[in-house]
Amino acid sequence: MRIPTIVNSVSRSLLLFVLISAFSGAFSQTLLIPPQSTPQDNWDLSLNLGATQFYGDVSSHNYFQKWNGESRLGVQINVKKMFSPIIGVGISLYSTGISSIKDRKADGTKVDYSLGGNYDDLTVFAYANFSNLFGSYNKDRKLSIYGTLGLGVSTWNTALTDNISGSIIHSGTTVGAAKYANKAFCVPMGAGVDYRINDHWAAHVGGTFTTVLSDDVDVWHDGFKYDQLLYSNVGVTYFIKPGRHGELLGRKKSRKNRRSEDEMNKRRIPIFDYMVNPEPNPVETGQKQEVDVLQLPLQETPAKTPEQKAEQSVSGLQFRVQVLASRVPLGDPLLLQAKYRFDYPVKVVHQDGLYRYTVGQFSSFQDALIENRKLLRKGVAGAFVTAYRDGRRIPLTKQMMQPSQKTNPF
Repeated sequence: MRIPTIVNSVSRSLLLFVLISAFSGAFSQTLLIPPQSTPQDNWDLSLNLGATQFYGDVSSHNYFQKWNGESRLGVQINVKKMFSPIIGVGISLYSTGISSIKDRKADGTKVDYSLGGNYDDLTVFAYANFSNLFGSYNKDRKLSIYGTLGLGVSTWNTALTDNISGSIIHSGTTVGAAKYANKAFCVPMGAGVDYRINDHWAAHVGGTFTTVLSDDVDVWHDGFKYDQLLYSNVGVTYFIKPGRHGELLGRKKSRKNRRSEDEMNKRRIPIFDYMVNPEPNPVETGQKQEVDVLQLPLQETPAKTPEQKAEQSVSGLQFRVQVLASRVPLGDPLLLQAKYRFDYPVKVVHQDGLYRYTVGQFSSFQDALIENRKLLRKGVAGAFVTAYRDGRRIPLTKQMMQPSQKTNPF
């Protein structure tokens, strides 16, 4: 007995709809996706261990009954690249044992067949983070729900045994007019829950339901057109170059280590700049800031008005709302201003290899936070508050977020 066909059809349709929605949502949220990334950014590696259950013609038991002797160990390794906080693409290698028992036919006749062997597949899959898709983006989110849909090739080496007569039929052989294959295409669909432990590690629990586009895995031609495997697993993920949290900051370092890290970050800029979890500001700790300021204009700058010069002369701390970061200039900021109808002009700062686009200048963190929430409600996913001193972005500390932290009014 296998999972009902109607359940399979509904699950396929639902997951396909969600993944299509994910792609549409990802490409529609223009402010969330940088226009250009490097190949080495935002890769992760996952290792999963779990139990595989087979559903096909040689199957008489349900999911819970199969845990008693009809589940086999499966191992899965995934390599994935995220293109945004919502969408990723990866490659999966899956290897498992197969075991199943058939003790009666569809007409109720008692039989005694057993299936055993091994199964392997290599697939390419699309990954969707549903928490970021359907909920507002939160850089501090620990728990996420995800889904996958893939296409690949599978091979198997199985044997069907009639325990009454003792006859054995192997996959990849021909018996009379019946020819049994040992490879075919497969379509895996998965879902799970991911818990982010820190910048580099996450744990997850999930399942993958694989439809093999062949009826030969169980070496039995009767009834259902495709054989299926259900893989329940737990695993860990290692983020090689994490994009969700940006640079791996947050610890106090010596001046020598900080200077070395600044040089590294010029070559290793995260894709998702709004995910940065920065370390304490050297200015706040009394240390001399030794990072060179990059001020590369996007285009020829017109002469400043007296009001602009007065604004530039103001020294101190200010808060802005960042809406986008890019490694290349995006052209005239007025186009961005017109498209999203911001209440404040769009400003561009080129620093540490990134063009950062911000709106508003506020004397307190609370005022900037109000504007940030307005932008999130308008659909500007990924907007967040940043701190600037003398025109240069600096790390945002807890002290700056206090209501008493103000600068000169503008």
